[in-house]
Amino acid sequence: MEIILTAKVKAKLAHIADVEKQLRSLAKLSQEEEGCLLYALHQDVNDPATFLLIERWASKEALDYHYSLEHFVKYSKEIPSFIVSPPEVTFLRSLNERGSEKGSI
Repeated sequence: MEIILTAKVKAKLAHIADVEKQLRSLAKLSQEEEGCLLYALHQDVNDPATFLLIERWASKEALDYHYSLEHFVKYSKEIPSFIVSPPEVTFLRSLNERGSEKGSI
C-alpha cells in the first residue's frame, strides 16, 4: 500500500537559507530512491521560514528504508539546531476515485 505524507519544517529566521539548502539536498537524494514516487519541496510564500515536503512512497518498507539511509540519518542529526521545533509529519490517505490523476498527489 502506498504511503503519502507531508512534513512541515519551520526554520529559525537566521537559518532559512541553511534549512533550504539541507532540504534541497535531501529531496534530490530521496527522489533517486527506488521506492520514492514523489518527493516535492515547497516554501510558504507568506512565511519563507516554513517549508512543506509532500512525499509519496511505494510502501511502508520503502519509507522505512528511506529513514535508514545515510542522507536521511545525517539530515535528522543536523537539522534540529536550525529549526524552531521538530518537523510536523502528517500521514494521509487518499479519498480520490481511482483513475483521477488530477485528484491525487
